Amino acid sequence: MISTFNKVKLCVGKALIDLGLDTNSDYSLSAEEYTVLTNLDRVFQPIKLAVEVLCRRDSDLVTAETTLRFMIRKLEELTTTLVRKLAESLRNRIAERRTCLTSVLIYLRDYVKYEEDLEEYARDELFKMSQKVSILKEIKKKLIERCKTQYYYHTQESSSVTEPLPSTSAAA
Repeated sequence: MISTFNKVKLCVGKALIDLGLDTNSDYSLSAEEYTVLTNLDRVFQPIKLAVEVLCRRDSDLVTAETTLRFMIRKLEELTTTLVRKLAESLRNRIAERRTCLTSVLIYLRDYVKYEEDLEEYARDELFKMSQKVSILKEIKKKLIERCKTQYYYHTQESSSVTEPLPSTSAAA
């Protein structure tokens, strides 16, 4: 909505002049207010793009990771106080939700991208990739858990099939 208003603000100003309301402070915006709206539009553009990408049907964890990195980088390029506070809040929220499984998925999907990300985000605590050793341990742990679960269900199914059914004629 802010973006649309910024596109038509000249038309709005001309309409106010035509209606004779340009001198009325209830209807006109100051230069500072126009600047605030322009800055808000610049701040919200990376967020808007990120939301559009994350809401796509084909988005997955790797797409989300890349999108969030892009959004944070674009926000940190801007230098206003609002942007700094917003970027810090987003970093804190992402840190609460991020797990080592992101690194595992990136490692499994594209090892070259994992190696690039490992170097590129080595100093960024939020997007720091897990080391290869911990990723391999996590993969082994998950595979063992999955195998145990499948073995447990398989043995339960086979034991319930082989148990004899109670006879109804003996009770009669």
